Amino acid sequence: MTEHKVAYQHDGRDFEGLIVYDDSVRTKRSVVFMQPDWKGIDKDTTDQARTVAGKDYVVLMADMFGKGYGDKPKQREELRAGMLAVDKDLPFTLACGGKAFDALMAEADKLGVADTSKVGAIGYCAG
Repeated sequence: MTEHKVAYQHDGRDFEGLIVYDDSVRTKRSVVFMQPDWKGIDKDTTDQARTVAGKDYVVLMADMFGKGYGDKPKQREELRAGMLAVDKDLPFTLACGGKAFDALMAEADKLGVADTSKVGAIGYCAG
């Protein structure tokens, strides 16, 4: 299983998404765009992406909280504050999610692993 980091920027902030796919599969696969829960891109959500990807999909994980956000464990209140900052700003959520999608999709296409005509999405709502 491969985890390929993809850097992008939005509103002057640095973000780093992740493409997850089984590199033993040589055919292009359908894409699943994933916006992880309030932990951002961390070990748990990356494990979830690996499960979703399996041998059949390429998972594009959006970073909605900023580069490095998921690197350190957080207490519930920290997680809640991060989630609310994103949740209460719909224009940011849409624009940052769109930027993530575009950057991740372009990189997955460049890697030759994604069938960009077949795209689905999953996400989480924490509270």
